[in-house]
Amino acid sequence: MPNIIFTLSAGAVGEVNDALAYHFGYQPNITAQTGTDAEGNPVYGQVPNPETKAAFAKRMVIQHFLKDKVLSYRRAMKLAEVSNVEPDIT
Repeated sequence: MPNIIFTLSAGAVGEVNDALAYHFGYQPNITAQTGTDAEGNPVYGQVPNPETKAAFAKRMVIQHFLKDKVLSYRRAMKLAEVSNVEPDIT
């Protein structure tokens, strides 16, 4: 499968990850079940997010910039295709 590669300077990577994390709401800790109480009910607490900030940033680029834009393009092309059809009115 072909790849799209973005090249960032070492100094920019952290800032780009931070910016995407801020913009899309990355949480370094998430709420998850941490055990059960004496009656067997789930107990929830904060745990480290298993998705790293870098992985989150990559996922946001794929979802919000690549996939969404391709879908938007496809919709626009489909609309243009339909809009260019001359109606058969006599």
